[in-house]
Amino acid sequence: MALGVFAAHRREWLSPGVTLRGAVCTAAPGRGGCRLGAPRAAAPGRGGRLGAPCTAALRAALLALLAPSGGRALVTGAGGTGSRTLSVDFGPQTFEVKKSRFIAYGARVASTAEAISFAERVASEHSKASHICWACVCSDGERAMDDGEPSGTAGRPILNAVQGVGLIETVIAVARFRNGPLLGAGGLMRAYGAAARQLVAAAEEAGVLENIVETSTVVIAAPAGSVGALYAVASAVSQLDSQPCEAVASEFVGHEVRVTFSVARGLEGALLARMCDATAGASRQVGGGPVRPATAET
Repeated sequence: MALGVFAAHRREWLSPGVTLRGAVCTAAPGRGGCRLGAPRAAAPGRGGRLGAPCTAALRAALLALLAPSGGRALVTGAGGTGSRTLSVDFGPQTFEVKKSRFIAYGARVASTAEAISFAERVASEHSKASHICWACVCSDGERAMDDGEPSGTAGRPILNAVQGVGLIETVIAVARFRNGPLLGAGGLMRAYGAAARQLVAAAEEAGVLENIVETSTVVIAAPAGSVGALYAVASAVSQLDSQPCEAVASEFVGHEVRVTFSVARGLEGALLARMCDATAGASRQVGGGPVRPATAET
């Protein structure tokens, strides 16, 4: 079964308390999944460097506020609208029917290549499984693999389970151990789909599903002395309004500070308006997302 090359940089799934390659699973027993002690490294190109004119004290204060950010922000917690994904590699969840066992695992993946690598890991763990079937929804496409099961009876039901609850950047792999009567095409479709849905339901109950909010960047310039006000507004938007808004870069140009913020897409104008209110109209947008009027919304 050619499932691709193992991706060494991906986190491993474990049972609570089990160690693997020097990392320890820290999940509480019974939650069904875990995060390894060693976190994944931040993606290249995130964050920013502060400008040279910044004093050491101010630089330290600003760095404490800066946080990595990409094109999407994760908002912890189930529910809400939009797409979701798994915050940790999750599983196993076992579904049994007529003495056949279907063991499901899930993970967040950035591409179909990572999904293939995840399925390879499941196959390595369950080398005696009759089939390793999987499906993913990623930015570069969707995949549904039957791995020798009758066409459309395994990968497609798993894919339907992923899409049915709005999951993206997600792969679910199901290892089947056959022991008992044949299930038939209909029985296989129901079993693989049920195994995948059971995994998703368990992940929701464990609180490891996260909403994904599309973000964009906006660069706001203001007098250097107003830098604290800019960060205060961003903090209020993030913490009080529960909207993704964080500084990803900062530089001083003459008597101005220019701060790049990552903000929920469509809220660039509202952020600029609030920055203007906080700086007595001295803020303006100089780059990033759509340019909006620098006036308070009514």
